[in-house]
Amino acid sequence: MLFEADIVQWDVTPVNVQGDEVAASNRLTIGILVRYQNTLEPTLSFDRNFSRFADYSSEQDLFSIEEQLVDEIGNQLTQDVFNATLGNW
Repeated sequence: MLFEADIVQWDVTPVNVQGDEVAASNRLTIGILVRYQNTLEPTLSFDRNFSRFADYSSEQDLFSIEEQLVDEIGNQLTQDVFNATLGNW
């Protein structure tokens, strides 16, 4: 098995906009492009995008919680890639 990945998306967007047009939360979205090569069964190889997000209060500074959010999203992305590549064994 060969894996390659690139971060192709890193966005912060407002969510839960309230009546006064202020966002109650922000969303950090991270997307990756995974190139997976299965050397035993080449038909299972793929290039595929995976994306996950985490919401946080707009009162929080992204830089103060970025590491925590990246860890959370990274764990979810890792599980998605694992399921897509090795989940059928």
